[in-house]
Amino acid sequence: MRVPEDSNETIAKYHFHYLHELLRYKKIRYSKNRPDNVATEAYFRGIVERIDTTEHLKTFRSFYDFIINKEQQ
Repeated sequence: MRVPEDSNETIAKYHFHYLHELLRYKKIRYSKNRPDNVATEAYFRGIVERIDTTEHLKTFRSFYDFIINKEQQ
């Protein structure tokens, strides 16, 4: 996901703010110091379900497949 041209943020800051707002919309509190709400098996399984059912998060799909393949070796 690219940073909009009218933004002065770095890619990392933009992604952090995007994630923060997304989670706030879903009424999930998140901070870098307390990532408890997204550091759960249920949250991770939700992301895996999303990559299994959509074309979203393609780079995460590549990473996930890499980890699964390493685990099976």
